[in-house]
Amino acid sequence: MAPNSDPTKSKRLYQVWKGSNRFFCGGRLIFGPDVASLFLSTFLIAGPAIAFCIRMYIKIKHENTNAGRCYSILILGALLSALVSLLFG
Repeated sequence: MAPNSDPTKSKRLYQVWKGSNRFFCGGRLIFGPDVASLFLSTFLIAGPAIAFCIRMYIKIKHENTNAGRCYSILILGALLSALVSLLFG
């Protein structure tokens, strides 16, 4: 039997944490007690950003005037939205 096979000694810190945090993915992701508000906030940020990108894409397809500028706005909007989502989470 290995020296570290005792189950009481091999518990990770997140498994014995006494706070109200929620842990996922083996303790790699830590959330507060109200995870639902995180999903709501993410939806409220991502929803308008996705709607903007879809609207810009439709505008580019219908109006071929100055398409390069529209594509650059679309790419910039998508990058900024991804950056906000990454830094938020």
